[in-house]
Amino acid sequence: MAKGRPRDPRRAKSRSTGHRPQTGGGPPAVLPPKPPDITQHAPPDGMQAVASGVWALILDDMAALRTLREVDLPLVRAYCEAAQVHADASDLLNRHGLLVEGANGPQPNPMIKVAKDAAVTMRQISDVLGLNPLARIRGNLMEAATGSMVLDIQKRLRELMAE
Repeated sequence: MAKGRPRDPRRAKSRSTGHRPQTGGGPPAVLPPKPPDITQHAPPDGMQAVASGVWALILDDMAALRTLREVDLPLVRAYCEAAQVHADASDLLNRHGLLVEGANGPQPNPMIKVAKDAAVTMRQISDVLGLNPLARIRGNLMEAATGSMVLDIQKRLRELMAE
């Protein structure tokens, strides 16, 4: 035995839900506040030259892709600082070479590890922010899958409505 109100046979024939369309008698729509323009956000105070340049590039790129949010700025800063560390370590490597004099003779320059660690940090953060090609491909695939799911749902609804 079904629960609820018995089916109205007139509704079943007309495929009507029984709901009346809105006529605009409700309260006026309230638009959400416009988000602040963070694309013009200046680099944090004390940020060095390489990091400041990377900051501007990332903000421009993410703003163009419409993926930039204010909550991402600390991650952007971390990426920029890692880029600065990588640049400084690479500069020291170029000046002093891959091998430096150690207590027991020539040894690998410690800046190799510093540059490598900074590059790993940059790669990890770029994955999160969608700054590298693979992250962009993954993002596009997710967007396409979501769009495909929406189209599939619409198709199923049309089929159900046609029955």
